[in-house]
Amino acid sequence: MATVHLLVTGCYRSGTTLLEKLLHAHPSACIASQAFPVLFFMAKEAFLESRQIQRRYPLDHLFGESEYSPADWTAFLENYEMTSQDVQQLFDRLEQYTDGLWTPQVLQLRDALKPGAFAEVLQRLLQLTSEMLGGRQARVWGDKEILCEEYIPFLIQQGTRVVVSVRDPRDMITSLDYRERDNLTGGHRPLLYSLRAWRKSLAYCLAHEGTANFHWLRYEDLVQHTERELHRLAEFLEVEPFPDQVAEGAIYGQDGTQWLGNSSFQDQPGIATGSIGRYREALPEATLRYIEALCFPEMVAAGYPLAGDGRLDDSVVQSMSEPRSEIHAKFPADYSYAPHRIEDELARRTMLAAPRDALTVEQKREWFLWETAYERLRAKI
Repeated sequence: MATVHLLVTGCYRSGTTLLEKLLHAHPSACIASQAFPVLFFMAKEAFLESRQIQRRYPLDHLFGESEYSPADWTAFLENYEMTSQDVQQLFDRLEQYTDGLWTPQVLQLRDALKPGAFAEVLQRLLQLTSEMLGGRQARVWGDKEILCEEYIPFLIQQGTRVVVSVRDPRDMITSLDYRERDNLTGGHRPLLYSLRAWRKSLAYCLAHEGTANFHWLRYEDLVQHTERELHRLAEFLEVEPFPDQVAEGAIYGQDGTQWLGNSSFQDQPGIATGSIGRYREALPEATLRYIEALCFPEMVAAGYPLAGDGRLDDSVVQSMSEPRSEIHAKFPADYSYAPHRIEDELARRTMLAAPRDALTVEQKREWFLWETAYERLRAKI
């Protein structure tokens, strides 16, 4: 049978690492962990440079993006050729990317990777990395990289399969910003930015659900109904069912040692449900109201019940404060409550309630990313 190339992605602190470890436990799969994140940065940087666009991050949340469309980006990737110089730059940058490179053995592949079309380079990297990790005979060669949702249309069109993990945004923020230990996510991003990144992830899920080569799941379902979700994943990847012990026993990393999770709170060997609903004790009321107000339609669409009414008004914004006092240097301190951003959020909510013909195609794309996502969210308010 043909080899399956796979990308596992999603927003940070959304269960992607657990998903990757469980997939790697399948006898027919070899899934690396953040082996070459710089590849995805470089391609997007090349695209932005080609259009003389400057952005805070190459892989951004995309809300309010008016200078290009997903079709523009996909068309670029279809024609993007990586030169020998690009390949060497990739490994040079990987050597410097110590915080986000979880599979440093990939640096051994510098001389084995050849230039070529982006899709070919990616698939070759998946093969080389899997072989390096002992998966030469595996049928599924994959890698987990966060925040790569915008690659989904291109990859599934090319035949690469994509799985996205989504998590309750309240627990995601709890893990991200109310943690008890380092969770390796870098400097603190503003609350609004992280919520927009979460909404981006769900928008791509809503827009591509049911599409060939695409599958998404909720972290909560993965840990509460593990056997069911693993069965669905096996069907999606067209491999035999997962062995029973994958859902029941210890979890092991790619190096063969027991994996104790990457929780922001404490080690948790095996599959645990204790992180579900932790926000109830951890989040201040004002933060909880702010999250639900900004993510209300998406939360309903994903099946996450609200604790409040999801109302977005001045009182919600005025009472909020950043979870942490220090803000990443790339962001203004008032990012989460700056008047123009809150006005955008209010306008976005109004757009969902407006008649369909009141919005242009461009408005639907800028504020909901995909027209399909807009339609599905509109039905939830």
